[in-house]
Amino acid sequence: LRKTGKTSVGRVSDAKETAKQERASLLVIEEAIQKGKTYRNNTELQKSPMFKKLAEVYPEINDTWCNSFAAQGRKMRTKFSSNKFETYNRDGGFMDWYSSHIRTRYQIIKKDSLNPADIWMINDEKVVKNRLNKAKRLTEHNDIMRQLYKERKLCGISLKAVSGNNARFEEVNMKNELPETESYKLD
Repeated sequence: LRKTGKTSVGRVSDAKETAKQERASLLVIEEAIQKGKTYRNNTELQKSPMFKKLAEVYPEINDTWCNSFAAQGRKMRTKFSSNKFETYNRDGGFMDWYSSHIRTRYQIIKKDSLNPADIWMINDEKVVKNRLNKAKRLTEHNDIMRQLYKERKLCGISLKAVSGNNARFEEVNMKNELPETESYKLD
């Protein structure tokens, strides 16, 4: 909901690798939240049916990434233990709609300069889109995004690789006091 340091500069192979890692994270996170299934470590994950799915989307998977995915699943299960979502999205769908929405509505060309979410967890996508479409100004848009998150209707997750055995979860931009940036001015 505010400008981040994330940029699109980098090699194409880096972007393709990141996309595969994010798709693998999405699978583990969805299983953790929807089915309550988590893995204690990379060995347990590698012995599970989930590992085959992960290897399909991320053939270069290794022990380090298995550990990272397992840790992400455990953390997200803890954070969203009482929630289920209708949609888990990284490619197409809501991600494309949101990128188009902020480009058209607020002239923000790069989605990550406003919202660095790599994946979206959504309940009642039609309601979410209708509420976001009602925002007249960027500050109102940001207020709606915060409210949708609090209601667990729309949760944007920015993924990071996990170092160690435990993933961190940090809620950001939950206050109304966002600084102006050089990319856009608050209305």
